[in-house]
Amino acid sequence: MSAISGRSVIVAEIAAHLARGGVLVAGPPGCGKTTVLDDLAAASRTPVRRTSAGLGVTRLPYLGLADLLGEADAGLPGHLRRSLAGALLRGSPGGTGNPVAVDRIAVRVAAREQLARSAPLLLIVDDAHALDAESAAVLAYLAARPVDGIRVLAASRDPQVRVTDGPCVLLSLVEGPRQSVDLDEDARRAALLTAAAVRATPELLDRCGALGEPASPRLAEHAYIHADDAERAAAHADLAKAAEDPIERARHLALAAPGPSAVPALAEAAAHAERRGAPGTAAELAELAAARSVDAHERAALLLAAARSHLSSARPADAARTATEAARTGPRSVRVAARLLLAETTGSDWGAAVPHVEGACGDARGVPELEAEARLHRGVLAYAAHHYEAAATELTDAGRLAGDAGRGDLLATSLRWRAAIALRQGEPGDELLARAYQVARGLPADPAVTAVRVVWATAACLRGEVSAAVRELDEQTAATRERGTLGELIRVLAAATGVHDRAGRANEALSAGREALWLDERVHATPGLGSLAAAQGELAGGTFLDAASHASRALAVAERARDDEFALPALVVRGKALLADGDVEAAAESFARAAVLERRARAVDPAVHMWHADRAEALIGTGEPERAARLIGRILTLARARGRHTVLLGLARADAVRRAALGDSGTAVRLLTAAIDRASAHPYPMEVARAHLTLGAIERAAGHRHAAREAYLTASRRFTAAGAAPWAAKAEAALTDLADRRDLSARIVELVRTGATNREIAAELNVSVKTVEARLTGLYRRYGVRNRVELVRVLG
Repeated sequence: MSAISGRSVIVAEIAAHLARGGVLVAGPPGCGKTTVLDDLAAASRTPVRRTSAGLGVTRLPYLGLADLLGEADAGLPGHLRRSLAGALLRGSPGGTGNPVAVDRIAVRVAAREQLARSAPLLLIVDDAHALDAESAAVLAYLAARPVDGIRVLAASRDPQVRVTDGPCVLLSLVEGPRQSVDLDEDARRAALLTAAAVRATPELLDRCGALGEPASPRLAEHAYIHADDAERAAAHADLAKAAEDPIERARHLALAAPGPSAVPALAEAAAHAERRGAPGTAAELAELAAARSVDAHERAALLLAAARSHLSSARPADAARTATEAARTGPRSVRVAARLLLAETTGSDWGAAVPHVEGACGDARGVPELEAEARLHRGVLAYAAHHYEAAATELTDAGRLAGDAGRGDLLATSLRWRAAIALRQGEPGDELLARAYQVARGLPADPAVTAVRVVWATAACLRGEVSAAVRELDEQTAATRERGTLGELIRVLAAATGVHDRAGRANEALSAGREALWLDERVHATPGLGSLAAAQGELAGGTFLDAASHASRALAVAERARDDEFALPALVVRGKALLADGDVEAAAESFARAAVLERRARAVDPAVHMWHADRAEALIGTGEPERAARLIGRILTLARARGRHTVLLGLARADAVRRAALGDSGTAVRLLTAAIDRASAHPYPMEVARAHLTLGAIERAAGHRHAAREAYLTASRRFTAAGAAPWAAKAEAALTDLADRRDLSARIVELVRTGATNREIAAELNVSVKTVEARLTGLYRRYGVRNRVELVRVLG
């Protein structure tokens, strides 16, 4: 920080700082901050956008951001555009009128992307200490992730307000003590309306019957402070009549009439804000209504609505505060809902959630709908604690109660969790998921319904019902882009990545995985799920090295969180990428760690990650064919018992590699060829292509060049048809190597005819002596000869 005075010096120093980044100008009221901003704005060589928080008595969430951005850019991706439009109160983020809350993370990402498209820009924020919290959070996000060409110049009374990425310049009090401001009646009224308005414009003042332009922040603050209560109420009453937005109108009505008469308008405005996707505004309006209500039950219901909106706008502390009050004073239905919401505010601290859920179960007893929801929460807590039998009991009862109450969403969710328990206990959960899906299909879209449908699609893919899975995931991806939050979209894209991969749509898998990572990087400093999805996409259609890198990043996130369930797939994808890239030792190590986690989880579904065949190949490559044989046998038995026929071809492939490594190439080729023939209708095109690739390698090692070439060509065609670029390149490289080897053999024979020694041949061809010896041995075997002389005689 630096303390300076003298206007020309101030402007020069700040301009120098702005050339490198953002600047915060801090100082007490009356020190000339706004004048300095005016000078810098006038001297700026880049376009300027400006907002002034002013007195802040009626600051809507994202109001400052609206001044800096204007309209949501039509070029933004749909989900980001709708979330930003909802935050700026310029549309519904749901697109269909559904009450979908603004996704605050999506708003930050969208704001950054839109500003990047408009660069270069100078953003000026006056009175940043009074800026609405939502806009301040967006500016803080920009400060943590600077955009080239975007500079933020802010002025604040508080030097700790960090809405820029640059230094703080302190101003001394250069204007002396504040003097009284003499305003005529018209100017005074315009200044008072400016302070009271959400966003003062000449048109708004004209509708209020005031003369002149909106006042400066300093004059507006002076007018509001020196007005009496009646004058302020009259200003808000005039603004309520002039306001075109129902939310602004309700706010002004409430400030004009502090009694209960404003409650209906405020409650309706809160509901309207929630539908339009502004949960922060909805929470504020609901709390204003609750404060004015004289009916205890009505007040509790309004506090519960405020708590839900606070939670939607990621304010768990405010959600807990209002939910606690609602639970203390509300009727039974409000108490149950408030206690369950309190459980949600605890995040991943399951232990802290237990008392709230138990309290809800006690309050809900005897009312099926309430009891269904409370016991559903209790069952999920038991599942998280690995108490599967208790969880199954609670979820079964919750489903029965939900059915009695006609709550399909709760029934579908309970069935989904029961299916997860069945899988954990080594039992099939397909029937439960099918029931959940049938219920969910008839329900309006919401996060719970989407989760059920995505889980069903993933399970359908594991069964080999690929077309149905792709259709469902495509539908849910589109629906989530339209109505969901950024977090929900990342989860759906991650699921879609895996399904597209198995469906032989590697380009789509790569696109979905990369988008999931792109979004997740803008949400978290260390993206986990996005990195895992990107790794899967790169393994299918990108590069093996990128796949391994992204998987390692996902693994690091899982290890920091001590999340074994997430670490397992990260290790599996990392191992697959390393194996495909030829690093067998590293792949074996990654697979070994995954095996430990799988045993610890006590749940082995061979179709979930489809990695056991790859691990068997890694074991063979590191000299452990016996362990590979035991692994193949165990998984084969399990797959047949559970009807997981999709994994059988991969296991046959691994077993062929094992037999060939032990010297029985003939049996390996025969069995793998038969397995490929049986898998002519295999639902996973990549599995069939990989089997042909392995067949080519075994045929080549056996010296059957023509058969190897045919297998490699088939693998290449199949990988190319699937869009699997790294795998197609691998097959093409094998074909090239096969041709190169043939040319090398021909040159060796030519040099043998001249009488050159093995060492001389190696030197001439720039290969090792061992390569020459190995190639000659292969030629002897192929032509049934024992030495060089016989080889030359046979070849003429």
